Amino acid sequence: MPVRRKKGGKISDEALAEIYQKQVVATRTLLAHLQFHGEAEVMEVSYQGALENPAAVAKRLSAFLGEGFDEKAAVMAVDASLYRSKSC
Repeated sequence: MPVRRKKGGKISDEALAEIYQKQVVATRTLLAHLQFHGEAEVMEVSYQGALENPAAVAKRLSAFLGEGFDEKAAVMAVDASLYRSKSC
């Protein structure tokens, strides 16, 4: 069971980046395995690509996901002005 600590952990930016990179590699490895064995279909979406051309990404997503995907809503959900903004 997860336990919430009252004080935040102390970890360097470098250590956090290393942990993140390991998680990305593990996730990509798992997805490649599932795709290779026909257990999952995978479509990668570039964050930068979605910011630069949301309509094109929405069209690809629609083709991948099929009927019921709302391309227009997906395009409208992208707000490039929020790129690198901080809420706190």
